[in-house]
Amino acid sequence: MMRKNLSFFLTSILLLLVLFFFVQNSDKKHRETFITEENLSLLAEVKVLLDQNLPLPSKKEVSESLLHGFVGAYGDQFSEYFSPEELVSFQTMIDGDFEGIGAYVEDSPTGVYVSGVLPDSPAQKGGILPGDIIQSVDGVSMYGKTANEAVQSIRWPAGTPVVLEIFSSVLSTKKQVTLLRQKLEIPIISDELIGDILSIELFSFNDYSWRDVAEVLQKYDWKYSSILLDLRNNGGGTLQAAVDVGSLFLEKDSLIATVEGKQTTSYNSKGTENIKTPIYILVNGQTASAAEILASALHKHLSAPIFGSQTYGKWSVQELFPLSNGGQIKITIAHWKTASGDLLDGIGIKPDTIILPSPRDITEGRDIQREKVLEIITKK
Repeated sequence: MMRKNLSFFLTSILLLLVLFFFVQNSDKKHRETFITEENLSLLAEVKVLLDQNLPLPSKKEVSESLLHGFVGAYGDQFSEYFSPEELVSFQTMIDGDFEGIGAYVEDSPTGVYVSGVLPDSPAQKGGILPGDIIQSVDGVSMYGKTANEAVQSIRWPAGTPVVLEIFSSVLSTKKQVTLLRQKLEIPIISDELIGDILSIELFSFNDYSWRDVAEVLQKYDWKYSSILLDLRNNGGGTLQAAVDVGSLFLEKDSLIATVEGKQTTSYNSKGTENIKTPIYILVNGQTASAAEILASALHKHLSAPIFGSQTYGKWSVQELFPLSNGGQIKITIAHWKTASGDLLDGIGIKPDTIILPSPRDITEGRDIQREKVLEIITKK
């Protein structure tokens, strides 16, 4: 399997370089940046040896590998190619329901990184935690695999088992788990009234996030003296969704974020009043993108204190572009700055108060971060 994958890789790189050669041929100024005759000759030599000794890959396999490698060569971790099959999986997840284990995954040099886990999902019940590394799926190594490739292995169909090799970066332990795939719906929000504290856990940002938050605020008829906004494991979503949710709390025209790309655009609150109820925010290393935007805007304008651990630091904006084969390519087109003017890409937000769970808290399933924040709010 490893030799076959190597054949795909080298074949793809060869074709990639050939493509670069012809694309850049009309621009001699930049051609040497991408290719040298020596590299092309060496890769051609390697390809001949592979073709003589290994089964030839199909045209589709070479094409897909080429396109993935082409995008990866530009070095942007958030830009990626979706084949028509991968696009179906991606769009299904955006729509809010899919069949799988309920774990959000991202690319990682040592496997596939778990960035979040859905409540009551097979992943959560199997003890998988945000920060874990999936090293293999059904015996197939995930080393060097993209998150999309891993998703294709882990998802579908409901009712079938999947065996995962997991490394816990928090506990520094390895384990094997067998999970039963099931049909899942991605939740948007969870709420609870704890004494006079309204706890709102927001899992993602989409077109309906603002509506769900607004309904929760009205649900308890303002019978709360403070709000705990839990944005842990929230990987974000659309920028507009962050603006819409922020508009429920901020005065009209309050700056929420600035996007800098080919042009600079400011995104402001559409609200009409500044909420008087004190807000407290809880974040962790998997809080990213739109969740970081909302947290920083509430912190800036409402002095909402932030608790937990440093956030992920994803401050780039991607756009999907359709391709002639039915796939799409997602490309980073801009970066955003916080309401305070900070660009925190790769850095993230440092909480005002750091609260870190111990390995024992994790193994015992104790949510020490939430416990301590509730304790702090109660004493105010």
